Amino acid sequence: MNKIAIYTRKSVYVENSESIETQITLCKEYFKSKGDCTIEVFEDEGFSGKNTNRPAFQRMMKEVKLGNFDVVAVYKVDRIARNIVDFVKIYDELEVLDVKLISITEGFDPSTPMGRMLMMILASFADMERANIAQRVKDNLLQVAKKGAFTGGKLPFGCTTEKRADGKSYLIISDIKMIQTAFDIYLETGNLYATHKKMIELGYSIATKLSMKGLLTNPSYCESTKEVSYYLKKNGYEIVGNPNGNGYMTYGCRSGEPIAIVGKHKPCIPATQFLKVQNLLDINKERAKKSSKDSKIHWLSTLVKCPVCGQNYILVNNGKKSYYVCTNRLQSAGKLKDIGEKCKNSAYVDVPKLENGVKKLVLGLNDYEKFIDSYKKERLQIKDSVKIQESINNNEKIINGLVDKILVLSTAASTPLLNKIEQLTEENSKLKLSLEIEKLAEIENEVAKGNKEYTYNNILEFSKLENPEEMKNKIRLIFKKIIYDPIEKKIKIEYL
Repeated sequence: MNKIAIYTRKSVYVENSESIETQITLCKEYFKSKGDCTIEVFEDEGFSGKNTNRPAFQRMMKEVKLGNFDVVAVYKVDRIARNIVDFVKIYDELEVLDVKLISITEGFDPSTPMGRMLMMILASFADMERANIAQRVKDNLLQVAKKGAFTGGKLPFGCTTEKRADGKSYLIISDIKMIQTAFDIYLETGNLYATHKKMIELGYSIATKLSMKGLLTNPSYCESTKEVSYYLKKNGYEIVGNPNGNGYMTYGCRSGEPIAIVGKHKPCIPATQFLKVQNLLDINKERAKKSSKDSKIHWLSTLVKCPVCGQNYILVNNGKKSYYVCTNRLQSAGKLKDIGEKCKNSAYVDVPKLENGVKKLVLGLNDYEKFIDSYKKERLQIKDSVKIQESINNNEKIINGLVDKILVLSTAASTPLLNKIEQLTEENSKLKLSLEIEKLAEIENEVAKGNKEYTYNNILEFSKLENPEEMKNKIRLIFKKIIYDPIEKKIKIEYL
C-alpha cells in the first residue's frame, strides 16, 4: 500500500490561482484509480514559494525523512518551490530517500530521464516567472518613486505619508523635534549607546542601539546637496535626481543595491550636520573593527528567551557592564502596534551571572541519571495538537451554521454574521499555523528520542571548554532555547 503525502500551497498574493481545496480534491481524484493507498494532506495557505520556510512543508519533509511516505504529490511543481535551486535540492533529497515526486496536472513520470528533464524545465520556468514578476513590480515602483512619490515599505522613524491630488502618497517628516534631538545628542556624546539611553529618558521610543544607528544614517531627513550625494555614492548608493535641497528617499537597502532618490519632502537636518554625524559614525566603526579581536564573545546571545513574551533577550552595554534585556521591552511605538503591549519584563540581566548559572546547570547534567531525568521531564512538556484541531473543527461548525443563517437574511441583517465569519476564519488561519508548529514539534520530539546520547556527549564536551566561541557553538548542539526568569532567578531549558 502506497503512503502518499499531498502537499498544497496558495499564496495570498496570487489572484486566480487554484484554492487549497481544489488542489486537494484533484490530487485525491488522481490516486483513486491507482489502487490502495493512504493519504495525508499538508496545507500551507498564505505562504509564498520563494523559499522553503513554510510550516506544513517543513513537517512533511521531516515525516518523509522518517520513512512515513512513498510519494509526495502536488498539483503543480511550483507548489513545492518557485526557486530552481530550492526545487533541485528538494528533488535530490526525495530521490535519495527513494520517494517519488508526482505532479498530477503536468503529466510526466519523474522516474524516467525524460520525466526528470521535463520536471527541471518546468521548475526553471516557475523560477524565471517569479523573478520576472518581482523585477516588473520593482521597476514599476521605482518609476513612481523617481517622480517623488512614496511607493510603500517601512516608513523611516518619525515620518508619515500624505495623499495628494494626483492620488499618490508623499513622505512627510512628522516628528522633526525627535530627529533633530537624536542628531544633536549624537554629535554631543559621540556614542550610540549614550544617545539611545538619552532618547529613552526623554520619552522617545526607539527599540535598540541598532535602530538608533538606522535613524542617524538615514538620508531621508537630510537636505540633498552635491556633497551628500557624493558621500552616498561613495558608500554604494545609486543617486537618482539632481540635488535641490529636498530630502532623499531610499530603496533597496536590504537587497544590497541601495538607491537614494531626491524626493519632494522638506528635510529637517542640514547637510553639514548629517555629514558630521556620518563622519563620526565612520570613525567609531573603524575603532570598533580594531578592537573587535579583543572583544568578548557572549556565548548565550540569541539562545536566551524572555519568560513573559518568549522573545529573545538582546545584549546591551553601558561601556563597562553587559546586560541581557527582553527585545520586546525595548520595542519602538511603531513596532508595538503590530505585536501588542510592551513586555512587562523590565529586568537588566547581568551577563556574567547568567553565563555562570548556565555553566553550573550544564555541569550538573554531567551526571547521566540527572540528565535522563531532566530530558524526560522537558519532553513531556510538548503540547498536544489535539486541542488545537478541536478548536479548528468547532470554529468550522460555527461558520457553517452562520452561512446557513445568512441565506435567509437580508443584506443588512447578515452584516454582523459576515463579520463573525471573517473573525472566525482569521482565528482558524492562526490556529492552523499553530497546529503545524505543534505537529512539527511532535515529530522533532520523536526524532529526538534517538538523540539522547548525542546530546549527553555534547554536554560532557561543553563542560571541558573554556573558549567562548567554542562554547557558543557547542551549547547550540544541546539546547533549542534557554528561558531565564529574572524574578524567580530560575533557568528553564528546552533540548534540541
